[in-house]
Amino acid sequence: MELLKRGSESKAVMALGPDNKAHADLCRMLDFAGYRVLRRCTIRGSIGLLCAVSVVICEDVLPDGTWRDVLAALDQVQSPPALIVTSPVAGPHLWAEVLNLGGYDVLAQPFSNQEALWSLQHAH
Repeated sequence: MELLKRGSESKAVMALGPDNKAHADLCRMLDFAGYRVLRRCTIRGSIGLLCAVSVVICEDVLPDGTWRDVLAALDQVQSPPALIVTSPVAGPHLWAEVLNLGGYDVLAQPFSNQEALWSLQHAH
């Protein structure tokens, strides 16, 4: 299983979400675990980098769209990264919708470090 460690040749992980505490906590956790993190707040700011990451961890609602818009953008990438959606109100309906439309997983906020890292590692 490939892990994205700083200094390796592996691709980075994108943390896509508004500039809030949950997003900052996620980025800190990933950085502490040794992952290379590209932090973006908007879909527009992430478009050019989607081909350079292997996993996108995306908040369900963004300032310029939703996770569905991110999924549509990923359809335009030759080898699209896996999409993990996060939400403060994650439930079975969101989880089923994300998986049925092609996303990899849903993580509830506040994040469980163990669950988030497990999902990220298995998304590869």
